[in-house]
Amino acid sequence: MSTFKQLLAPTDFSEYAMMAVRRAAMIAVQQQAKLDLMHVLSSGTLKSLQEFEFLNISQESEAQQLAEAEHQLAALAADIKRETGITPATQIKAGNVLDEVIAAMKAADMLVLGARGTSPLRDLLVGSMAMRLLGKCNLPVLVVNGAPTQIYRRVLVPVDFFPHSREALKLALQIAPDADITVINAFQVPFKGKLALSGAAKEQLQRYRTQAQQLASQNIQELIQEVAGESHQIKHAVKQADPAVFILEQATELEADLIVIGKRGQSLMEGMLLGSVTRHILVNVKCDVLAVHPA
Repeated sequence: MSTFKQLLAPTDFSEYAMMAVRRAAMIAVQQQAKLDLMHVLSSGTLKSLQEFEFLNISQESEAQQLAEAEHQLAALAADIKRETGITPATQIKAGNVLDEVIAAMKAADMLVLGARGTSPLRDLLVGSMAMRLLGKCNLPVLVVNGAPTQIYRRVLVPVDFFPHSREALKLALQIAPDADITVINAFQVPFKGKLALSGAAKEQLQRYRTQAQQLASQNIQELIQEVAGESHQIKHAVKQADPAVFILEQATELEADLIVIGKRGQSLMEGMLLGSVTRHILVNVKCDVLAVHPA
């Protein structure tokens, strides 16, 4: 199975960004990949600050900030080399954060971001900026929520049987080949609302529910067989439920340290990474989330 070759970890030197860098380094070691550390000094922030004359922000101070950022990034790269043995590449940019990161992504095959940032005075990779990157990025995007203490051991993969589901399971096996992986699906009963309004018998509703559950279970088993074959023992679970609620329930119950989820689709994945399901997951989970774009 192919591996990641080039990881890009933008950093604003905040706590979460530093955790993301270290997780990226851990994955780089595991995947024998290259790691690129990047910091963007936001031109928008500098321009805004220059409007406050009492701050005395000048071109000279901008150069000083760039030099300071270069020093911080070099020190971080040295720490990563000392901790892991790999030597990250570094790059400092000044400009629009979103544009600079998107341009840098052309040379990478995974983007690793911290889930939170620091000062709102900076145009950091947090909040709406992270969501914009997630929406625009065609690469897998790993959003890191906690300090990495070990490789991923318990991985949850929600699926809806659209093409991105296959990619999500493939990437879960790729990034966590030794983990316990559980594939889940939140199924819906066809015509449930209309049946209820028409006063359909409970037996008929139960029959539809049983058929929907059997179909979801069959589809999951076929997906697992197609992607993993007999090489990996993968658990699965199906339930008639709200997708976001079921994902969070399973993540808590399984003590998942990673959720791998597709970026496009319908039902479970509708409006992926810009819709309510993913926003709900990213806001409420305590584990990392890897968002996958269909091949």
